Amino acid sequence: MKKSTPRRLGAALLLPFFASGAYCQNPAAVRAYRAAVADYESVRMDKALARLNRAAELDPEWTTVYGLRAMCLWTGGQAWRAQKDARAGLRIRPADAGSYTARGMARYVSKDLAGAKKDYREAIRLAPRDPLANFALGALLSAEGHPQEALAYLDKAVRLAPRAALFYIVRGTALDKLSMFKRASGDYSTVLALNPGFAWARLYRAKDFRELKEIRRAIDDFDAFLRVHPDNAEAHYLRGNMRYLSGSYAAAISDLDRVITLEPSNGLAYSNRGLARARIGDPDGAAQDLSRAAQLLPNRREEIEKIIARVKRGGGYGSAPARTGVAAEPLPGSASTPSEERSLIEMEPSRSAPKENEDLGGAVLIQ
Repeated sequence: MKKSTPRRLGAALLLPFFASGAYCQNPAAVRAYRAAVADYESVRMDKALARLNRAAELDPEWTTVYGLRAMCLWTGGQAWRAQKDARAGLRIRPADAGSYTARGMARYVSKDLAGAKKDYREAIRLAPRDPLANFALGALLSAEGHPQEALAYLDKAVRLAPRAALFYIVRGTALDKLSMFKRASGDYSTVLALNPGFAWARLYRAKDFRELKEIRRAIDDFDAFLRVHPDNAEAHYLRGNMRYLSGSYAAAISDLDRVITLEPSNGLAYSNRGLARARIGDPDGAAQDLSRAAQLLPNRREEIEKIIARVKRGGGYGSAPARTGVAAEPLPGSASTPSEERSLIEMEPSRSAPKENEDLGGAVLIQ
């Protein structure tokens, strides 16, 4: 009987005899693994892990399971467990596209990117229409800093599996790297249509709306994200930016208070809170915050000191009721914010180096 080429990683399990160099004798393990692949593609990592755990219990020698489970654990931030599974996944002896993709994932988690890329390319050679293999290679290329090359594979993966939310997430991040913010926001909208509970897509889309100067839509998405992740300093910082630009200075101060609590050395948070305090008529608080910002941001000291001087002179800021807790209306002329001020409020927050598993082929850590 002629063996057909599988079109998906899950479909490869219809031929489990060769999928890992070890015979999978348990049909229930095969079914659990196939369901786990679908959950992984849908960004339902908890469900995927539960099914993979079940498959491993049913057939502990079926090493293909460990390759995908390593990637699921890595994506969720469980680095130590991911490395343990990756070591088991490296024992896969591939015979089809699915097993090459699974071993590639194990190699990716083990930081053997060249080996992972080789496995993904072989999987695509064996099964050009395998969506997960195309996704995996595109994700890796994006992670390596080649988003334009990655798009060819990510576009193909999305065409082959149009309901795989994970594929849209990673394609969105590749588009972001290319400053294609409108298209990226569309991908994150599709993610939310497919998986409304994936709050991180709100953050990613909010950042695109920010780039597109769609302030109200950005604030709405930051609001939704922060209801789920209230201690995310980046989201508070960026929402504070948007609130400031919309004239909601008191609300911006509230966000920046939270950022400073979470990240006491965030100089941009101090600078922006100082600007907002100046706008609501608190020049003393503004000067204090801006002076602290100048200490924390020595490379921007000169422009911050110009703003401090302007605040002390009372020039260009006007006054709004201080400390009311109510968002102030934009002041006359505020649309023409001085260049030094605008450059501060539109800066990305300073962040520590990303966690080593923060980039799943271009996707921000999924938690």
